[in-house]
Amino acid sequence: MRIFLTILLIIFIQYPVFSQEKKANCVTGLQKLNPECNFIGKSFKKIKKFSSENKTIDQSYKNIKKKIK
Repeated sequence: MRIFLTILLIIFIQYPVFSQEKKANCVTGLQKLNPECNFIGKSFKKIKKFSSENKTIDQSYKNIKKKIK
């Protein structure tokens, strides 16, 4: 039981460390040109997602209707 708890503790301690490393580093000027660091890159991802969900006018109408309900 003690070994099991030790293994769980090690796993949960390492999890936040890995999640923090995935964040984009936006300190220098060149790093700020990265799409994850500026608003153009972030909004482009949202537009791309919207475009993939709404390929026709009919799909757009149905999706808007679902969101209103």
